[in-house]
Amino acid sequence: VVVPTGAGAEGLAVHPTTGDVWVGNRGANTLSIVDRAAGKVVKELPTGDFPFRVTFTADGAFALVSCAEGGEVQIFDAGKRELVAAIDIHGDSSELSAMPMGLCVDPDGKRCYVACGRGEFIAVLDLERRAVIHRIPAGRGPDGIAFARVR
Repeated sequence: VVVPTGAGAEGLAVHPTTGDVWVGNRGANTLSIVDRAAGKVVKELPTGDFPFRVTFTADGAFALVSCAEGGEVQIFDAGKRELVAAIDIHGDSSELSAMPMGLCVDPDGKRCYVACGRGEFIAVLDLERRAVIHRIPAGRGPDGIAFARVR
C-alpha cells in the first residue's frame, strides 16, 4: 500500500508501541503520522525547516525530529501529537548552521546524539534539560548514527 504524505518525504520512524509511522516531509516542513492499520495519514504537524530524520525514545513517549535547515531538533509528545520543545543546535539560524541530520536516542531515553553535517560534530542533547550538553568532534559530513554499548 502506498500512502501519500507530504512533499519530500524522507525520514521516518515506526512508533515502538502503536506501530504508527511518523514521516518527515522535508519539502513541506511537516510531519505526517500514518496509522498502520488504516493505511492513511491521520495527522499532519508543522515542523521547523527541512525535517530530515525522525526517531523515538524507547518508551515511545517522544518523537524527535532533526530540522536540518532550521538548525534544531524538535521534540513532540507522541501521545498528544504536539510539539513540546525545540533544541537549538547552532544558535545563529543561518544557512551555515550545523545542519542536524541523523539522530538516535540512548536506551535510557536521557540523551539524543545528533550528527551535524555542516558542523562536523555530534551534538549530545540532554532530553530532560532540553539542551546541548556536549559536542563530539566528527569527520566531514556526518549523517547516519546509531547507538551501541561496547563491553
